[in-house]
Amino acid sequence: MIILIFCLSLNRGCQPVRRIFIIIFSLHSLCTLRDIGKFEFYMNNPVFIRSLYNPQQPTEDSLGKGKLFYKEHVPCIHLQPYVHCFWELKSTEPLSTTYNYRVITDGCIDLIIDCQSFNGMLIAGIADTSFEVPMDGTVSYLGIRFLPASIHTFLKFPVSTIINQMLNVDNLSDRSLDSLAELIFEKNDLTGRILVAESFLLKLLSKRNSEIHPGLARALHHILSTGGDISIQNKAAEWISPRQLRRLFHDHVGCSPKLFARITRFQKTLYTMRYGSPGERINPFYQHGYFDQAHFIKEFKLLYGSTPAFYVKSDTGNQ
Repeated sequence: MIILIFCLSLNRGCQPVRRIFIIIFSLHSLCTLRDIGKFEFYMNNPVFIRSLYNPQQPTEDSLGKGKLFYKEHVPCIHLQPYVHCFWELKSTEPLSTTYNYRVITDGCIDLIIDCQSFNGMLIAGIADTSFEVPMDGTVSYLGIRFLPASIHTFLKFPVSTIINQMLNVDNLSDRSLDSLAELIFEKNDLTGRILVAESFLLKLLSKRNSEIHPGLARALHHILSTGGDISIQNKAAEWISPRQLRRLFHDHVGCSPKLFARITRFQKTLYTMRYGSPGERINPFYQHGYFDQAHFIKEFKLLYGSTPAFYVKSDTGNQ
């Protein structure tokens, strides 16, 4: 196409400067069309989120070791663009004393069912800090962790209204999941519960529009591919207004763009500390854009709930 435009410019007797301008403009147009096509693809294929983001939760730490069992299960292939995992949390024996189970910030929305005593279904919004959930007696939970911006495919409500909250889905205006908790509770084994949940979500998915707004898709791709660029609002101004970007993040992701970028950076650092090479695990805060070690430790304590040294000693030792 560029050669054709160049030849046409020659035949029409264009001046050299004008010909150069035409070529540059054409190259820019092609790049723009390529980017538009790329994000239209992302809009229709949110699988890019899964390929770029692997949210981490702690394994058993030194306090819970031998008492609580946590495991993640990959969903069926048709749900993988939306659901990060099904997870189970159960006690190996009744807990004689209350144990505070740590939940760290991961940028995801979870549905939670108590399989021991029927209490409906809880939905947990994005948390901007780590928090602890008291556990006692016999523990048996099933969770469904949705990837960022994916819960909106199944439930239509402003997701930011549940930030830092855990409430019953009965309190939501969208009642699409009303019967799911009971269907899961009727099953006595993990496999049956997951199969019921998958069937329910797939049926719901077939009736819903799963497209992501192209401006939001592009912003998510930028944040995830850069490992949490906290200047996202300035960068995204090239293709979407800051006001619209904030609205899309609040409605679909559940928090501000900047908070999601911070969470992404923290999660990417956590992944490096857990799975990186020995060289990558040395001072990981430098490669992930923290100002210095003090800034990294402060952020880590806020989002994880303990120091990086405690995490390295307790959590990575269980891998």
